[in-house]
Amino acid sequence: MVVKRGEIYWVEFDPVKGSEQGGLRPALIVQQ
Repeated sequence: MVVKRGEIYWVEFDPVKGSEQGGLRPALIVQQ
């Protein structure tokens, strides 16, 4: 997989701690 700056990917944020929101979330690539 080639990850490019400025693109949006779906990322699974698990496990979570405390009140953090987990699950499948969009993530913006800001640095390569």
